[in-house]
Amino acid sequence: MYVIHPILLEQIAEAYRQERLRAAHAYQLYRQSQPPRDRHAHLYCRFFIWFGRQLVNLGLHLQTRHGVAENAQPVVMQPQPRQV
Repeated sequence: MYVIHPILLEQIAEAYRQERLRAAHAYQLYRQSQPPRDRHAHLYCRFFIWFGRQLVNLGLHLQTRHGVAENAQPVVMQPQPRQV
């Protein structure tokens, strides 16, 4: 097992900290150079990812319930009133 001298360990930690600060500063400069984004865009992205997964799961469920797509009959769904 290797033992690292405490002073060397502190120097390594400080070098790592300095590198992370340089990377954070570079990223901050990059973000400032980009046009501003919609503050809620990430919520929409998360919603559409969730919604897509739900559609895939629904499709898989329907395929297992009604068989493959060739045997499935089209279903007309009536809109349901909104529940408040």
